[in-house]
Amino acid sequence: MMRSLWIILSTLAIANLLGIAGFVGWLGLTGRLSGERMVRIREMLVKTIAEEKAQLAVEDEARKQEEAKAAADAKMRVPPESSTEALSRVRDEDDLAVQRLARTREEIRQMQVQLDARQAALDRDKAELAAAQKALEAKKTETVTTLGAEQFRQALGALEAQKPADARKVLQAMIDEGRKDNAVKYLAAMTERARSRIVTEFIKSDQKLAAQLLEELRTRGLESKAPAGAAASSGPVPGS
Repeated sequence: MMRSLWIILSTLAIANLLGIAGFVGWLGLTGRLSGERMVRIREMLVKTIAEEKAQLAVEDEARKQEEAKAAADAKMRVPPESSTEALSRVRDEDDLAVQRLARTREEIRQMQVQLDARQAALDRDKAELAAAQKALEAKKTETVTTLGAEQFRQALGALEAQKPADARKVLQAMIDEGRKDNAVKYLAAMTERARSRIVTEFIKSDQKLAAQLLEELRTRGLESKAPAGAAASSGPVPGS
């Protein structure tokens, strides 16, 4: 039993060695492995990972020290700036600052000019719009006034063409509807003869209302003089 186990283990070891040898031979034949690479592999495997990290840290620190020393040496090699050069440098920097400030002020001035021009154009447009609106309102008012005057004239002519009694009924309807002021306007615009005849009809039907109409006509600068006969037949007008 032990002999068989030993034979099996020996066979597996020999097979592994042959496999490793074959793999190494294949690496050499394909140009993937050389003596130099074997040395590097051996050196890499000799050190532990911790030792390798420590060595890398030491090398990195040494590199930084060398770079700092090189920078210091380069700085020492630069000749110190003389007072004349320092003064010239400061003057150049001041000149650049003044130029930048002047350029910035000029840009601000140009922007202000553009802003003022736009504001002036806006004000001009607003003024033109306001003038146009005012003209439109004036034209509208004129049209309404003219149209209203023409319609009033036509209505007045139709009213004067009626018989005094019928005209009084029309005006009475206006007064009953709460448009007494309109009725007074019509009376004020009539001829003296037509107005007197219609007022006489009011005196016959309602002396108090006739007195009110006469008072309102008087305050307008117009006073209808009813015929004496009609006034006498109807009795005295209250308030006259």
